[in-house]
Amino acid sequence: VKCGLCIVPPKEAWGQIQRVREKHDRHHGAWMPHINLKYPILLTEAQVEELPRVLRDALRNSPPFNVTLDAFGTFQHPISTMLWARPSEGQFELRHLHYILSQVFPFAEDYTEDQETEGVTDYEPHLCLGQWPTREEADSYGG
Repeated sequence: VKCGLCIVPPKEAWGQIQRVREKHDRHHGAWMPHINLKYPILLTEAQVEELPRVLRDALRNSPPFNVTLDAFGTFQHPISTMLWARPSEGQFELRHLHYILSQVFPFAEDYTEDQETEGVTDYEPHLCLGQWPTREEADSYGG
């Protein structure tokens, strides 16, 4: 089973995010707004059934935290530029969760550490807002 672990903003925060995604994100209908922590993770059915317990055990010492998305960044892809929202609050905690999950699922491929995307050399917590034809257009929208 192909799984992913992510942080989903509270439903009441979706309005503004989804208005942008509806216009610019080709995946807006397939995925809710989210920040990937680990994707993809390939698990057996038995591992999926154990997942709540595994996560509870792994994250038991991780206290709750807030995430504030109030800055923007871009990733350059071969045919487009992705604009994303960056957390100013909660970035350290998200990176820490990613680290813990990398220890729990060392066998997982990790598209959250895309070495082929210019400018990304480590996990960068972000919420995708959409794809623009050029970096200039994305920067002017997010600026």
